[in-house]
Amino acid sequence: ITGISLWFSRKKKTSDEFLRGGQNVPFWAVGISVMATQVSAIGFMTFPAKTYATNWAYFAGVATWFVVVPLVNWAFIPFYRKLNLTSAYQYLEARFDHRVRALAAGVFVLFQLARMGLVLYLPALALSSVVPIDTFTSILLMGLLSTVYTALGGIEAVIWIEVAQAILLFGGAILCIALAIDGLDGGVGQFWQVATTNQKFALSQDFWDWTGPSLGVILLGNIFNRLGNLSSDQAIVQRFMTTPDLRSARRSVWADVAASVPWAVVIFTLGTALFVFYQQHPQRLSLTAPTDSILPMFIATQAPAGVCGLIIAAIFAASMSTLESSIHSVATIALTDFYAKRNPNLSDGQRLRFVKAAVWVLGGFATALSVVLLYADFRSLLDFFQELLALFAGATMGLFFLGIFSRKANATGALVGVLGSGLILAYVTFLTPLTYWLFSAIGFATCYGLGVLVSRFVPGRSQPEGLTIFSVNKPALAGKK
Repeated sequence: ITGISLWFSRKKKTSDEFLRGGQNVPFWAVGISVMATQVSAIGFMTFPAKTYATNWAYFAGVATWFVVVPLVNWAFIPFYRKLNLTSAYQYLEARFDHRVRALAAGVFVLFQLARMGLVLYLPALALSSVVPIDTFTSILLMGLLSTVYTALGGIEAVIWIEVAQAILLFGGAILCIALAIDGLDGGVGQFWQVATTNQKFALSQDFWDWTGPSLGVILLGNIFNRLGNLSSDQAIVQRFMTTPDLRSARRSVWADVAASVPWAVVIFTLGTALFVFYQQHPQRLSLTAPTDSILPMFIATQAPAGVCGLIIAAIFAASMSTLESSIHSVATIALTDFYAKRNPNLSDGQRLRFVKAAVWVLGGFATALSVVLLYADFRSLLDFFQELLALFAGATMGLFFLGIFSRKANATGALVGVLGSGLILAYVTFLTPLTYWLFSAIGFATCYGLGVLVSRFVPGRSQPEGLTIFSVNKPALAGKK
């Protein structure tokens, strides 16, 4: 992967090529890249662990792709392409003012800084408990490699490396399924019989439970989490700007779906296969290993040496694909939303040098934070990560909805909306039993509702003309912008 980044670094002569790949990346590569970015090593290990411990309840979220993607393609991507953005938050300044842009960009940066530490630390911790690779070495390897190839090759290298990593992810998961089923006395028949007898393919039996992962809550939570990712997460929005035109950007989202739905089938099947395997071979199950380490434990004890190495590489790949996206997107925000905004006369060479320096600094920060987290203690890795995502996604998505779907929303209302949303989410998190699956929906509803309400009674800057869904100049969207 470092060799691939060196290959792409030869033609990265401008900041636009580094940040947007010269807008020449094919849509299918962008879609696979988005899928790899969203998976992360946390998802690679903990979704099988959650399925192993429960059932296919979380799989219901797959249906929400077909609710969210049409809305993103209709309402959001045309705006970003029309304004020819590098940062998604540039839209917020054009629609409201610089304060709203700075607030949203700042929240995103804080979220990504925390995320960078987690996506390095958690996989390294899980691996170290079952394979002879200590946590510190794992963190150092993943952090250093991710930083090097992100700094050298820019977004184009990141995208193509993520395509390779996605292939490795699929291959590693399918290999694990094959190994688990091959280890059963009755093969596929035994797998199906034990899984169905224990209702491992079942979805949640409760349709609605405010305090747990019921079917309705999972569907609602996935809609808002996924919509927040695809509409306002810089790491993903930036990829939509690397395609040649609007049509390709829209097709890239469907390419993401085409990769993500099969991935969900594979990863949930893997969790079920692990359950059936250890049902038949309970003596091979370590009673001291946490549930989140069930997949690394299976790999270390059941996979042949060469295969074991490849699957461990897949876990590393999943971690690095998420880390490199976070590093690159935060470096982009640091340049476009903060440094270049204060220094508008920067030459292109200065912009390129700054963003590369930011990549090195951020990579070092993520690695150092992961080492610090060695001394922390977490609950279920998946639950913690989902909770962190939900806290970020709702309010930020509410800001973009205020801008795009409300003619009367102004900067004052937007600021009050996002701040009020944060306070309400803090109350919900610490003082109510509501499940984290509802956090993004609550954050969105409170941000949007407060924003609209305050905008009606308090004056503030607003630029709705040409920047809301009601005033889009549709003919202008047919071109490459």
